[in-house]
Amino acid sequence: MTTGFLKLFDNNQLPLVGWAPGKDVEKSLEAALRSGCRFIWTDYNNQDEIEVGRVLSRWFRENDLKRKNIFVSVKLPFIGNHHTRVQQFARKSLENLRLGYVDLFLISAPVGFKYTNDNICFPFKNNMIDLDRQTDIISIWKAVERVADAGMTKSIGLCHFNERQLKIIVRNARVPPAVLQVECHAYFQQRELQAFCNKYEIAIYSVFPAGYNNGNFCAKTLSTNLSQQDNLIPKFDPLIRKLGYRHDTNPYQILVAFLVQSNIGVVVSDTEASEIPTYSQVLNFQLKNDELEAIAELNKGSRGRTFNFRDLLPGFDTHPQHPFHDVFNLEFAILDFPRNWN
Repeated sequence: MTTGFLKLFDNNQLPLVGWAPGKDVEKSLEAALRSGCRFIWTDYNNQDEIEVGRVLSRWFRENDLKRKNIFVSVKLPFIGNHHTRVQQFARKSLENLRLGYVDLFLISAPVGFKYTNDNICFPFKNNMIDLDRQTDIISIWKAVERVADAGMTKSIGLCHFNERQLKIIVRNARVPPAVLQVECHAYFQQRELQAFCNKYEIAIYSVFPAGYNNGNFCAKTLSTNLSQQDNLIPKFDPLIRKLGYRHDTNPYQILVAFLVQSNIGVVVSDTEASEIPTYSQVLNFQLKNDELEAIAELNKGSRGRTFNFRDLLPGFDTHPQHPFHDVFNLEFAILDFPRNWN
């Protein structure tokens, strides 16, 4: 059984499994808290902080929940990716959440968007996302360090930075990142990135632990059928399904266990929360060593990536700091199936 926490290099610790809000933030957060979740991943880009703050305040008041027993992560929005706006958005997040500090402050991605005001998180121009092409990840990180200095957050980190960008931050940091949130799952294990993070004691949290399958976007975008698209998503893999039957659980639980037992944290989205039992049961569930080894063999390298910002934000991949230089052409990957991707 795992301890349930990741120890960070800065002597802080975070729960291995966290929860990210969906559409009905208050209702789903209430359910997550009742099931034992104590790590809440908010995102200013999604405008969910105010509702999260409302629920947490109610739990502090009515359910005897102590601030020290809840962990909250926030993200600097894309429009905040400028050294002059970092503290502005950190303060805004604290105000929205009704908190004096957060446990983790993350940069959403190394790509910045044009800023007009605090409320337009996704500015578009001519049907393309309006990019700030002068995004300077070093100066932004220096500003994030100052957020930590000011006591607004306990730990700081990054999301969706590639290894090259991560090296730049580590080389120039006074306070290195404690956490990196990236896509990581059985098909896309990011082994080189994992090795780098292990060397520098950077904890990894997996977003999309079962692969990105938001609204079956592949099938919709490419007008292909779901059975073809299923082959891109690890939770549909025959081995994962077989292990689910063996353990009388679902594929999602198998994939989460694979990551947790590899000492990789997991962020469960609201849409996936129904696929897991209580959070304590997630941590009690264990795969055998031979099962872990078999799942590790499913790794497809860069062809296992299932998420790309460009599919949601047209033009994103034209930014100089676009992180997914290895991203594959999804049309090719689907039409070429069933080629051996290993």
